[in-house]
Amino acid sequence: MAKVTLKDLIELARAGYTPQNVKELMTLEAPAEPISPQTQTEVPEVNLSQSIEDTLVNTSSPEPKESPKAEAEPDYKALYEAEKEKVNALQNKNNRADVSTQLPTEADLLDLVRDYCK
Repeated sequence: MAKVTLKDLIELARAGYTPQNVKELMTLEAPAEPISPQTQTEVPEVNLSQSIEDTLVNTSSPEPKESPKAEAEPDYKALYEAEKEKVNALQNKNNRADVSTQLPTEADLLDLVRDYCK
């Protein structure tokens, strides 16, 4: 059986593995690979039966509790409705605005034609 370190257990817990999944993974036979003395490091062994559950329980994030901030949040629906009313008022104002320009006079048209014919 391969040595399992506390670091490995924490990484598995963060990845979303449950204690049952970790135990199942540990019972699987890993292919025997020769370890060279140069790459072998000293790792303290951990009591697996207790530490797996303790580690997974301790590293799991606690359920978020309702905070007092939730009560202080603004009423988004009311803000949306107020902005919607502002937009509608501005659109109505723009729709009623006079966008007409002065009609060109006969002299302006003659000047335009003369400039074009040059």
